[in-house]
Amino acid sequence: MKNIIRATFVFALALSVIPRAGVSQPSGPQKNRFVPPAERREVIAGALDSLQRFYFSSSIARRVAAAIREKEKSGSYDRLDSANALARALSEDLESAAHDLHLRVIYSAEPIPPKPPANAQRSREQLARMTAFHSRRNFGIVELKRLAGNIGYMDMRAFADTAVAARALANAMTFLSNTDALIIDLRNNRGGEPDMQALFASYFFDVNTLLSTFTSDDASRRHENRTVPVQGPRYLGKPVYVLTSARVTFSAAEGFSYIMQAFGKAKVVGEKTGGGSNPADGYIINRNFAIVIPFATPVVPVTGSNWATGVVPDIPATADDAVRTAHISALEILVKEKADDLTNERRNALEELKRQTISSPAQ
Repeated sequence: MKNIIRATFVFALALSVIPRAGVSQPSGPQKNRFVPPAERREVIAGALDSLQRFYFSSSIARRVAAAIREKEKSGSYDRLDSANALARALSEDLESAAHDLHLRVIYSAEPIPPKPPANAQRSREQLARMTAFHSRRNFGIVELKRLAGNIGYMDMRAFADTAVAARALANAMTFLSNTDALIIDLRNNRGGEPDMQALFASYFFDVNTLLSTFTSDDASRRHENRTVPVQGPRYLGKPVYVLTSARVTFSAAEGFSYIMQAFGKAKVVGEKTGGGSNPADGYIINRNFAIVIPFATPVVPVTGSNWATGVVPDIPATADDAVRTAHISALEILVKEKADDLTNERRNALEELKRQTISSPAQ
């Protein structure tokens, strides 16, 4: 499983990509071009062939392929003579038919390089490029601070590869370790690496725990997602809040939110998320088109389900008001349950927060 995910990332990085809703795609607007009918048919046929070979559920794949063929037969794609329009229409139809937001067709104006095998090891150059890519973004960790009342706050905007980001996460958790409650802000996080999802969650568990099981018709794609050893201090026995937004929070960020909620490790505050649960891999159709196909689907043992329909918050709030709402909740718990030299600071902060109104949208 780790090798599969690694190969997916290397394939994406070779395309000079950035995350989009947890799935990689060519960065920036793609220069459009004319697609002749023969190539349109080739792209549709190639997409459906890969779908039926690699989608985690063969029954769903057959149903979706039949729906797309019916649309093609009816002439729905006949007027799509541009590359961007074809990729967009196929993506929308595939997503709609499968109810899977990770299933989509990608167009790249530049020729798509060959995909490395699933068991390929990263070269020094690939590891250096990946490290540079993530380090310039501080491994997804945008802000750490202590809020009034000794409440920790982390703004995390991507789940970077653990091979290069584990130490940064450990340093962040060390900074936050002396706080009495923690707010994890994922309102601007579109997801990323499932391994980071598991590593981050591991800081909140004191025993080895099965977080989810990735299932697939292909036995080689099945995998148990468990907690792992951590490099920094664990955060146990304290209130934790995870903030979500409907517009952005997606994929691995949703998975972390859902797992923390399901195991009773955190309260989710904010908006219901869009729903993107299935890890995906990329498959080349021709030199300019590829299809991203989910190869497994997670099942969380506590619920017997996953976040495919979105994460429902425990404490609903607008995305703009999520920090204030979580901060108030944490302070109320601490004022009630923890009498110490910070009690007055917490009470004063609580009164001030309750007087506040939202003056500006979240960044």
